[in-house]
Amino acid sequence: MIIGVDIKGWTKLVAEKSLQKRIIAVCGNDCSACPRYVAHPFEKTEEELHHTANLWMRIGYRNRVVTIHEISCSGCKPENWCRYHVVSCCEERGIKTCAECAEYPCENIKECFEVTRSFEPKCREACTEDEYERLKKAFLEKEKNLSEIRGDFLGDGGYSEDVKEKGEE
Repeated sequence: MIIGVDIKGWTKLVAEKSLQKRIIAVCGNDCSACPRYVAHPFEKTEEELHHTANLWMRIGYRNRVVTIHEISCSGCKPENWCRYHVVSCCEERGIKTCAECAEYPCENIKECFEVTRSFEPKCREACTEDEYERLKKAFLEKEKNLSEIRGDFLGDGGYSEDVKEKGEE
């Protein structure tokens, strides 16, 4: 799917990036779909990042339009702020994602999933259809992404009973 907004070059950028391998963060976010992610080869223009900063304020992720520097993300690192401390937790355990953890899904990641789900109604309200689809792929499918990774890791299909009940397979 090609996702576009009224930003010069955005559609081309997403179409080119969609052919590349997905980058799944420790919490299950799809960095390769994230409008904030700027690591090579997913660089964004200043115009795209400014649009994302405005979108974050409209959704309620931020209480003001932040700078391009503040909205830019080059990926999870232990020194980055993370509300759920999943980056440092995974690093301490020597694993790449929460899906590889023997305690998955722990209460911490369950809370992360719940808070993420709580933003979905505001995303639907504040976003265009294209913006919503992009955010859905980047953030709202984190539990599904981790379940898929867990299935690959354990060889069992990976879906928890919660995901199966929601029909997200």
